[in-house]
Amino acid sequence: MDLKSRICKDLQIPETLFDSSVSNARRAVYQFKIPKKNGDERTIYQAAAKTKTIQYWLLKNIFEKVKSHPSSMAFSQGCSILKNAECHRNNRFFLKIDLLNFFPSVTFEDVKGALIKNWEQIDSLPPDKDLFELIRTVCFFKGDILPIGYPTSPILSNIAMLNFDEMVMSTLESSFGGDVTYTRYADDMVFSTNVPGRTHEVFKLIRQLITTNTSPKISINPDKTTSGSSSGGSAIVTGIKICPNHLTITKKQKDEIRLLLSLYSKGRLRSSDYERTIGLISFARNVDPSFFTRVSERFFREIRAIKKELSDT
Repeated sequence: MDLKSRICKDLQIPETLFDSSVSNARRAVYQFKIPKKNGDERTIYQAAAKTKTIQYWLLKNIFEKVKSHPSSMAFSQGCSILKNAECHRNNRFFLKIDLLNFFPSVTFEDVKGALIKNWEQIDSLPPDKDLFELIRTVCFFKGDILPIGYPTSPILSNIAMLNFDEMVMSTLESSFGGDVTYTRYADDMVFSTNVPGRTHEVFKLIRQLITTNTSPKISINPDKTTSGSSSGGSAIVTGIKICPNHLTITKKQKDEIRLLLSLYSKGRLRSSDYERTIGLISFARNVDPSFFTRVSERFFREIRAIKKELSDT
């Protein structure tokens, strides 16, 4: 059974619908912009429903079979921002490197090369020309770049970064032994150690690796690349603050939770803020149970009332 016939059989769609979906995949795309924190705008791409159906088939039958690198903490089952922070909780010094325009930096050729290299993990289909042309057409956009917003883009970025992540890990091991911990959450690279001054050496090394790496052709965002220490209170990893003996949420998040609950107690909290309030509280419960307990004891009635109002709507 050829590729088209198999997909149509699995999705229970006629081949004519498959053909039209593929031929229109790059035309039937809704684009919109959202603001970035720095004032710029980010373009989001939303594929047509018919295209998404094929994308999800590729996700299940191809992409999800390729294991992400152990250092990758995003877009994989069992990974989270909490797990990412926990990897670094026993270290004192931190380096955070942000990758500039990460998704658009990944191209079809980057993903194709990584898939071919790891095809032994995919036993259901041969890596033939038709399959790669389908991936290129429905999972990438003009210029064959990885679009932000496609359901396939996150996992494809991990696949494209497999070789780079392994190169980083092996280079750190050969240069520093086990002194440095490395994780990557999408475009956020985090390095931590207990050796003073080590993060400066790591930055020089990683900057050289990024400069010479050709697939994908990534670059550092200097405006969002920082270093710090947990003893100085500046070690925040993917939104979670790492203290010497525990993980917690940031002071800004704690203050916001208290403010929202206080506003509710005074009858001044907008109903549109209810979900955010409960979301922040749930996040605090997962990250810092002791803070969650203190807030719950103080605002027990308010939290229960907001949850009830949400469940009644």
